Amino acid sequence: MKKIFFISIILLIASCQEQDIKGYVVYKKHIPKHMCHDEDVKIVTEAGMTPIVVPHTTHTHHHSEQAPTWEIYVSNSYGTTKVSVTENCYNSFHVTDKVHVYGNHVELIKKGCR
Repeated sequence: MKKIFFISIILLIASCQEQDIKGYVVYKKHIPKHMCHDEDVKIVTEAGMTPIVVPHTTHTHHHSEQAPTWEIYVSNSYGTTKVSVTENCYNSFHVTDKVHVYGNHVELIKKGCR
């Protein structure tokens, strides 16, 4: 019983650590600043894959201005993870770049370096 309790404490501590992912950028998406009810928002994408579109349900809400977002999708053998980044980071990465994600930081792994 003590061993199970000790192992569960270790697993709980390990699960609270920041995400640490090494993989490749497979998809980039930028949504410029717009109003939430705009239907003709130009979404800029760069992809090495075809994303699956999920339909949205309609709901009533108050209109507001949406801030611009920059996202990259990092994929490895365990799956694909969406990472929100800054504009400068978004512009510096390209699809097929190898990156290291730790916490809220994304770092480019240069060729020939580990």
